Amino acid sequence: MTLDFIKENALKCGFNLCGSAHCREMTEHKKFLQNYLANNYNAGLGYLERNFDKRLDPRALMPGAKSIIVCAVSHNNLAWREQKNSTYKIASYALAKDYHGTIRVMLNQLLTTIKSKFPEVNARVFVDTAPLLEKAWAVEAGIGWIGKNSLLITPEFGSFINIGEIVLDIELEEYSKSYTNNHCGNCTRCIDQCPNSAIVAPKVLDARRCISRLTVEKNIGECESDYPTHDWLFGCDMCQSVCPFNEKAKTFTNNEFAPVIETAKLTNQYIESLTNDEFKEIFKETPMNQKR
Repeated sequence: MTLDFIKENALKCGFNLCGSAHCREMTEHKKFLQNYLANNYNAGLGYLERNFDKRLDPRALMPGAKSIIVCAVSHNNLAWREQKNSTYKIASYALAKDYHGTIRVMLNQLLTTIKSKFPEVNARVFVDTAPLLEKAWAVEAGIGWIGKNSLLITPEFGSFINIGEIVLDIELEEYSKSYTNNHCGNCTRCIDQCPNSAIVAPKVLDARRCISRLTVEKNIGECESDYPTHDWLFGCDMCQSVCPFNEKAKTFTNNEFAPVIETAKLTNQYIESLTNDEFKEIFKETPMNQKR
């Protein structure tokens, strides 16, 4: 199975970027994860503590795993720019249909194409639902680099992207070249502009302070009283909105990631006038109606 075959069909399924990597144990991330958890930066998100060994090695997650395909798609709808002067703000990704289901469908379409040509393949599809170091594998697959805000950044589409993976039990004919460049340089805009100072060091996010953590997760415990949400209703785009790579990034090309409502309509008056039933109806397919 060639890399060109995989990439060509990934694009046909609606992805913008695709790469591959050989499955291995990511021992270089072990100490970072241990320190992260020891400092309680996960803010009670128990899934980050569970299945520690599986998180480092997809072969422990899926016996026989030999290769991983990483696909990425842009959800950049410019809401992060249009809402800058709004009192109430919603993260860009949350204005579209829940990406988990959308990307899973896309990945399964790609897997169906792969199995039509290589029926002997066994594989599993993952979309932010398993103990897998998704961003690290995206770097390994040549998609982009991890920025100082701890998010994956791609040269063409910035950081407003979602990713998903297919883990296979066969060797590929070739693998992508790992992304070794880090284009953040001396820039610290994301660190400086986080209103809760949640980025405590380059690539280190203290989730106890993170607005996304505070507004998306139901069980936030002691975090709730310690740090404000700065009028973000769901999620937060602050560290992304100041990133130079997002200023010039391409917008979404897959209409499945279009906002369910024009962001220009999301005025203070409009949001304040919505009843609970109206809100649920408008955003019923978005992550806001799937709050964990």
